[in-house]
Amino acid sequence: MESNKSLVDLINKASVHQRADLEQFLRSFLRFLFLAIPVVGLGLNSLALKVLSGRAAQDQHRFNHGAGLPLAAMTIADQLCLSSYFCWMVMFSEWGLSIAFEAYTKTVICKVLLYIVHSTSAFSLWCWALLSYFRYFAVYKPVKYQTMTSEPRLAVGVVIAICFVLEGWILATAVYEPTQNVCTEQLSRLTSSIAHVSEMTWTYFLPMVLIAILDLKVLCRQSNDTEVVVQLRPNKDSLSVNGKLPTSATLRKTSPRLMTKQNPTLRKEAVMFLQEKRWMSERRDSRSQVNMLYRCLYIALLDLAMNLPSYCLRLYSAIFYASPFASERISYYAESVSELLYFSQFCMNAIYLAIMVYQAPADSRRNTMTTSYRSKQSTIDSAHSSCRSVDQQRKRRELL
Repeated sequence: MESNKSLVDLINKASVHQRADLEQFLRSFLRFLFLAIPVVGLGLNSLALKVLSGRAAQDQHRFNHGAGLPLAAMTIADQLCLSSYFCWMVMFSEWGLSIAFEAYTKTVICKVLLYIVHSTSAFSLWCWALLSYFRYFAVYKPVKYQTMTSEPRLAVGVVIAICFVLEGWILATAVYEPTQNVCTEQLSRLTSSIAHVSEMTWTYFLPMVLIAILDLKVLCRQSNDTEVVVQLRPNKDSLSVNGKLPTSATLRKTSPRLMTKQNPTLRKEAVMFLQEKRWMSERRDSRSQVNMLYRCLYIALLDLAMNLPSYCLRLYSAIFYASPFASERISYYAESVSELLYFSQFCMNAIYLAIMVYQAPADSRRNTMTTSYRSKQSTIDSAHSSCRSVDQQRKRRELL
């Protein structure tokens, strides 16, 4: 019996040591992620800024009057947010450096870092809503969208001013707590709850609703446009000649003599060829627009989803003044994971901006129309040239 008891004690001690080692490993891994994510995000955002600056150099007008300016402003805001977060982790986290500053100096640093993190993250989310509005405006008001001059710059400026003004309460309330080495707020419980709920409403839930409404309306409109393009396809049976559709090779191999006015059959084939080519171009353009909108919607939903755990935990704590988890250990890991997801979104934004080439629907449609017009004009010029050569040959025969 005693030997069995000692064996059980050894097993229990071994399991306790294993759990302690696992706990230590998880905390070390989280420490690594908390420091690595800002560094990786800063590098990716630098790459995104380089890509955007290259696009601005290629087309300055489109960059200043389209979506390039909001994207660049959002990238700079993400840079500031990640830099401030990294400084905060180094100075005030449980594994940060113990830098000897006076309490007043650390209070000032707390105010500045928290203010920058909250303001820039709010501006980043509102930039997604601003881009959704630009997509909506480009689809429903394409002519006005193409003639915009200072509206994008004005919109970005207004959003920056609103975000930095509404987050000003942090500068007045944030203080440094020397006993716990943390930044906290000098507010009553009720006032703090109201302030946090209000902030989460206008920085997250309101832009989330706007993004969902605007992008869904754009997708519905684009789907309807695609159906219209499919329905407007030329009737092959009525325009075909001898049951066959013409091709570009057929038109090129046709004798120039057949391009005269006395040959309505070939004119019918040329009309059918141009209409079919234009329909295919419009259909391909509609599909590319819908695919682009889906990509934009997916990345916006991913960004909002990465914010959701952090905002849910903050909302629960602000309303009920407690953690939603009974275990302190589970609460620690849940808050850590939600914070990692929250700041990882800025890395995802940078990857999205560096890889995806933004094209407005109106620009794509304009390019397609230009290509179709040039193709049609080229075919018409070729027909006129053939007719002139036939006329010249006829005149030479008459002189002989």
